[in-house]
Amino acid sequence: MLRRYYLNRTQRPIFYSVILAGVYDIKNLKQKIRPEEKHQYNSPWNIAARFNIDTSFSARQIAEMIQEYEEDTQTGMNVQDISACIYEYTSGYPYLVSAVCKIMDGELPERKSFPKESNIWTRAGVGEAIKVILKEISSFSAV
Repeated sequence: MLRRYYLNRTQRPIFYSVILAGVYDIKNLKQKIRPEEKHQYNSPWNIAARFNIDTSFSARQIAEMIQEYEEDTQTGMNVQDISACIYEYTSGYPYLVSAVCKIMDGELPERKSFPKESNIWTRAGVGEAIKVILKEISSFSAV
């Protein structure tokens, strides 16, 4: 496909370059190929092998991120309390931690129920962000 695009570049404009990214150096790729008897089909979920790595954030790691945000924005929040609350709701799951913070930073300031930014970065604000996520989930499951 890439070669066809390249050959037809005078008739149809195409990208200037292609970047290949992976975990192996191209020069060593042949060394990494499994023998046919050890071949496995890859999962449609792009998981070739199971790995048990805890990728969740601890309450301390959440607090470090929240502290950086607080230093930038000066909301007046209680960093330890907010990070503990976020951890209680999310168990440190990275997507949920990010989603809660994104909603609190981006969506909640537009709501009348939070007239000041200092009202957002509270336990009530975290609870409201969780409600937004749950509404999104329920709208997906209704489809």
